Amino acid sequence: MRKKFFTTASIMGAMAVFLGAFGTHLLKKLVPANIFEAYETAIRYQFYHCFAILFIGFLYQKFRVKQFVWAGHCFVIGVIFFCGSLYALTIISAGKSDKIDALGAITPLGGIFLLAGWVLMLIGVLKARY
Repeated sequence: MRKKFFTTASIMGAMAVFLGAFGTHLLKKLVPANIFEAYETAIRYQFYHCFAILFIGFLYQKFRVKQFVWAGHCFVIGVIFFCGSLYALTIISAGKSDKIDALGAITPLGGIFLLAGWVLMLIGVLKARY
């Protein structure tokens, strides 16, 4: 399981760098400032949770507490929903489409998964025997 978390964190980190560069060099010119601000938030949250997933891999390697596995999965799902919806919102906005209402509903769901990941990590830390 830890190898999956390390691999996922590595891929997410590389994607965050790529998407950050793509946004700065291309999208920033095409979308309003408030939309680009949301895109930057997505990049930042993806990086934060990339490191959280990496840390989960180390915690699980040492303590083998199932809450760490669930936390890692919640982080991944949260990044996909939260960050993914903000990325899609930005790209759709660059194409001047008005079909963005459904994406706005997905973002909070991703936030709930991210929050659940942190709570599960806390529970895992409290259950771990040092």
